[in-house]
Amino acid sequence: MFVAGRDYAVGLALCAIGIGVLDLAEAQTVENADIFVAASELADEVELIRETMGRPYDESPRLPVSGITELELYFQSRTLLIKSNRLANELVGTAIESLPEPPDRDVVPADTLELVSRALADIRRVRTELGIREEIQRMDRDMPISATGVFSVILDANRQLNLLLKDTVSAEDVYLRLSTAVQYAAGLVAAHGGDDTLPTLRFETGRRPAHVYQRLLECIDILADIGAKSGVEIMSLSTRRNVPDDIAPGHVIDLVQFIVADLMLIARRQGVEPAGLDLGPFPKHVFPSNSYQRAGVLKIELERLAAAL
Repeated sequence: MFVAGRDYAVGLALCAIGIGVLDLAEAQTVENADIFVAASELADEVELIRETMGRPYDESPRLPVSGITELELYFQSRTLLIKSNRLANELVGTAIESLPEPPDRDVVPADTLELVSRALADIRRVRTELGIREEIQRMDRDMPISATGVFSVILDANRQLNLLLKDTVSAEDVYLRLSTAVQYAAGLVAAHGGDDTLPTLRFETGRRPAHVYQRLLECIDILADIGAKSGVEIMSLSTRRNVPDDIAPGHVIDLVQFIVADLMLIARRQGVEPAGLDLGPFPKHVFPSNSYQRAGVLKIELERLAAAL
């Protein structure tokens, strides 16, 4: 059931003209409840599209997260826009849009609402193309909601979109985001006087997304220690659980987005830029083993950073 909030019109305005031209006071009227409104409608629309396409329902295990930050929510919403835009491209022919870069200031709900509103517009184009006539019921909602509550809705929609797309999240997508994480980690290590030479790890064949996922859970454990030592509040993720064998790149990139967001947040608080190191040529063919290798480099960099703090 879709639930509409008191400031839904603000969301439509953001979608139409973007936060950049809004008065700051107007942008500050946007709350996480407004993001929840747009994300809930999008999730309901995606469900109608799923039924029409005859695709399976996503039953992958939920991430046991708490304390989601606004920046982490922003990055998950960025992924939502990527996938919604890809679906509109595949089914409607909508052009692939360029993504906005995260703002140079602290992320506010209005920034995230802009992304979710753009994603919703793409999903509505798909709905029209498929001739779906069933309407989404809207109800007023005045209660506040945390970033974690909004995150859960967006994460579920992201995972369902994985099952609707022909061009799903790929090993290349994961590898690129891991490279960004490595640059941020290396920049922080250098800023704290650590070894500025990236480690060299051997390439291990036969690795699957589940192996990458497990290694990233280990990175998140180290990152929690880094956040505590740095005095920066980041999300909490219970990592002590078995990793299913059917983990897909779409699940892996969820963890990578967490790591990128948290490293960016810590770097910004400390006035540190990404390292800009030469990470070598991009592989002609990217497999989970490539991502596993790069995640190993990231883990070592995070261990170096934790030791330097």
